[in-house]
Amino acid sequence: MTGWERVEELAARAENILRSHGYMVERIGYPSEHDRRSIDLIAVKKGHGIFIKVAEDAEDVSQADVRELQSCSRVLRASGLIVAEREAGEEIDDIVAHERMGVYVVSPGGLEAALQRSIYVVKRQRSYYMMVDGARLHELRVSRGYSLGDVASRLSVSRRSVYQYEQEESMVSLPVALRLMELFGEEIFKPIDVMAQRFEPPRGQGRTKLGKLLSEAGMSVAETRHIPPNAVASSGDVRLIVIVERRRGDDVERRLEEGGRVASKLEAHVILVGREASRGLAERYDAVYAASVEEAAAIARRLARGEETP
Repeated sequence: MTGWERVEELAARAENILRSHGYMVERIGYPSEHDRRSIDLIAVKKGHGIFIKVAEDAEDVSQADVRELQSCSRVLRASGLIVAEREAGEEIDDIVAHERMGVYVVSPGGLEAALQRSIYVVKRQRSYYMMVDGARLHELRVSRGYSLGDVASRLSVSRRSVYQYEQEESMVSLPVALRLMELFGEEIFKPIDVMAQRFEPPRGQGRTKLGKLLSEAGMSVAETRHIPPNAVASSGDVRLIVIVERRRGDDVERRLEEGGRVASKLEAHVILVGREASRGLAERYDAVYAASVEEAAAIARRLARGEETP
């Protein structure tokens, strides 16, 4: 089996898992070369979106693609994930989420576990961590007659650290977690919700004229290179997918078709910036036509205000 075939098999498995949990799923096929795409699957259920990049080894996903996956997810208020069998040659356990540049990496089995909220370990850089249920830790410590000092001594940490564990949800290193488990059992650990990611928009004014104009229009923006749109943007409940026709023959119809399918799942608007000859394409795929990036930004501003578009 070739590497490409294996990735397709992994993507199909991830798609089946998502559908079994009630998600609507769209496969992204543009660009055609898998290693040039930053997102392979988009899944939506009850307004919650998951953007997924699939790879045999998470190290095969470039830093640029990880950043694009992360920024698109944040702007469109979705969870960004990488689904892979390995990271740097190391097999990924189904109850462990690896973290890469702020994006979680899970195995196909780990995707199932994440949807069931049964991921209990996260790997950051070269260390493993688990999340302590502070309230449960406090309850068990008091009920068993342990002082903060007693627990601190058994864990080889400070009393202040134990106090902090009890006051909030804390990530503790695996050696400390194992000692806690010996004292209180597995019940003091909470699953790690890899879907509950930060949705604050990326900062900055954009690197292109389109990005800058959309930012000036009050939108949060992520400019893209490795998925059908050139930019995605949002403001409040309004989500935009913006496709720019750079030149003739740049697969604009295919990009519109894929962008339209994704937009229907995300309840987003599609804007096509293109030649006058492409106005008909925009109408065919239910996109708003703009003759320039300036006009696209003006349309975005009206949509953000809840106004009608031309």
